[in-house]
Amino acid sequence: MNSGLLYNRAEKEIMKTAALVTVCLILLAAGCATTDDPGKGGLFSYSPDAYEKRRVAREARLAELHREQEAEKNQRSKLQAGAAGKREKHAALSGQLRALDGECSALRRQLSGYQARNAAQEAALRDLRQKQAALQDKVRTTDGSSMTDEQKAAEAEKLRR
Repeated sequence: MNSGLLYNRAEKEIMKTAALVTVCLILLAAGCATTDDPGKGGLFSYSPDAYEKRRVAREARLAELHREQEAEKNQRSKLQAGAAGKREKHAALSGQLRALDGECSALRRQLSGYQARNAAQEAALRDLRQKQAALQDKVRTTDGSSMTDEQKAAEAEKLRR
């Protein structure tokens, strides 16, 4: 009976050892996974082909980023040139607008002067018409009156003045 018991114990030890070896093999297999990143992975994970593919991909991405950067620089230069042109055009148009505003002010003053003169001339014209009407009335009354020719000539001279 002792031999059976020893046999069971030895069998259990072998089973424990086998289980421990299996666990270690599983851990080693998991640690040996192949990756293209040399910073990751286990002791035996370095793969030169995967590393080379990763390096080539990164260089391609770097070249693409350089092209994009160059395109962005060109775009920025174009935009800056366009902005400078627009600023110059804005400054020129602002100058023209100020000149037109000055001309407008001068024309407004000139128009006001003409309107004042026109009003004064219209008032003077009304006065002259009234005087002319008054003179015509006096001429008619003098012509139709019983004055002598000498009196009429004196009255005409007086009206002429």
